[in-house]
Amino acid sequence: MKMLLRRVGLGDLAAQSLASYSATALSFLRAIVLAGILSLHDFAVLAVASLITSLAQYADLGAALGMEQRVAEVSSADDVVRVGQDGLRFRTATALAVSACLLLAATTINASAVTEAFVGAAVVIPVQAVLSGQQGFLRGRRRFGGVASTAVMLGASSLVMGVAGALVWGLPGVFTGQVVAGVLAILLARGFEAPLPRLGTTLKPSAELLRIGWPLAILSGAMFALVYVDQAVAGAWVGVDAVGTYSMVTNLGAAIYLLPTALAAVLAPRLLATYARHKRIDSIAGYCWRPTEALRISMPALVAVVWLLAPIFLRAVLPKYLAATAPLRIYAAALYFLSVNLGPNATLVALRRHGKNVPIVVGVLVVNVIADYVLVLKLGLGLEGISWGSVIAYATYLACHLTLIGGAFTASRIRVGRIVWRNLWPGLAIVLALRVMSPDLGVVSSWRVLAASVVPIGLSLVLMAGNPKAEPPALAWSRT
Repeated sequence: MKMLLRRVGLGDLAAQSLASYSATALSFLRAIVLAGILSLHDFAVLAVASLITSLAQYADLGAALGMEQRVAEVSSADDVVRVGQDGLRFRTATALAVSACLLLAATTINASAVTEAFVGAAVVIPVQAVLSGQQGFLRGRRRFGGVASTAVMLGASSLVMGVAGALVWGLPGVFTGQVVAGVLAILLARGFEAPLPRLGTTLKPSAELLRIGWPLAILSGAMFALVYVDQAVAGAWVGVDAVGTYSMVTNLGAAIYLLPTALAAVLAPRLLATYARHKRIDSIAGYCWRPTEALRISMPALVAVVWLLAPIFLRAVLPKYLAATAPLRIYAAALYFLSVNLGPNATLVALRRHGKNVPIVVGVLVVNVIADYVLVLKLGLGLEGISWGSVIAYATYLACHLTLIGGAFTASRIRVGRIVWRNLWPGLAIVLALRVMSPDLGVVSSWRVLAASVVPIGLSLVLMAGNPKAEPPALAWSRT
C-alpha cells in the first residue's frame, strides 16, 4: 500500500479524494436545499434537465476523452497546447449544436415541463462542456490541484448561486446560478493554464482525437447507463415513488465509489505516460495490479462501515428515506466488484484496447436488466431485487474484465483464472455474509447486521496482515 501511494503520488491522491468528496457533499446539500425551496413540479424539471445535461457530455463522441489521453502522452509544450485547443474547440462546437437542437425542440413541444427542462439544459450545456473539457486537460497534465480547485469552486458556487437564484427567481434562477458558477470555475481553471476554446478549423486533428476517444465515449456512456438503468427500472417496474428512494441509494453509492474513482483519476495519466514512453506492458504492471490489490484489501471494510452507518445517517438526516437502507446495503456490496475493476480498466485504456471492453459493458448491461426483470417482476423483491441485480451484473463485469486484462499480461489460462478468483472471492464472501447472516437486512443496525459486518472487516484485516510487502502475484507473473 505504501509503495502504491508513493508511485501514484500521495499528494495527488489526497487532493483528488478531498475534492471529489467535497464536491459531492456540496452537490448533495444543494439538492436537499433546492428540494425544500422549489415546488415538486420545478424540482422534477430540474432533475430532467440535469439528466439531459449529463447525457449531452457524450455529444462530442469522445473527442475530449481522446484529448485527455493524448495530452498525457505527448511531451512537447506546443503539442500539449495544440491538442488541448483541438479537443476543447470540437467539444464546444458540439455542445452549442446540442443546445440549438434543444431550443428548437422546445418551441415545438406542448408539454410545459419538457419545454422548461430543454431550455434550462440548453443554457447550461455549453458552459459545462467547456469546464469538463478543461478538467480533462488538467487531469491529462497531472494538475490535480487545479482539478480539485475547480471541482470545489463549482460545487460551492453552484450551491450559493443556485439557492440564491431559486429564492429570487425560482427555477430560472437555478439555471442562471448554474451558468454563473460554471463561468467562475472556468476562469479558475484558466489560472491553472487550462486553455479556452478558440475559433478555427479542426477537422483533421479532431478526427485523430475521435479515433482515440470514441471507444472511451461508448464505454463511458455504457457505464453511465449501467449505473442509472436501475432508476429507470425502479420507475417502470416498482413505481414512480420508488425512483426517489433508489436515487438515494445511487447517490450514497456514488459517495462510496469516490475513493476508488479518485485513485483511478490519479493513476490513469501515469499509466498513459509510462506506456507511451516505454511501449512495454511490463512497465505498467505495477500501476495495474497494485491499486487492484489495495482496493481488494480496503473495500470490504468500507462496505462494512456502510452497512453499519447507513441507517444511522438516514434516520438522523433523511428519515423519509429509511426504505433505502436495505437496497443501499446490498448496493454497497456490489460496489466492491466495481471498485476493484478500476485498475484493469485504466490499463486497457493505456494499451488502447478499451474498445474490447465495449461489448463486455453492453453485455453486462443486458445481464443487469434481465436480472432486474426476474428479481423484481417474477420474484417480487422490489428495490432489494434491483440492488441484487447490480451485484450480479458488477460481479460478472469484474470476472470478464479481469479475464481480458489478465490475458494481456500472461498467456497461461491457469494464471488468468487465479487472477480472476483472487479478486472475485472477497466480494463473494461479502455477499454471502450479507445474505446468510442478515437475510432481512434490517432497517436499523440489528445484531444480525453487526454479525455480518465482522466478515468484511475481518477480510480486510486478514488480507492486509497476510504479507504487506509482497507483490501481487499477477505483478510478479507479468515480469516472468
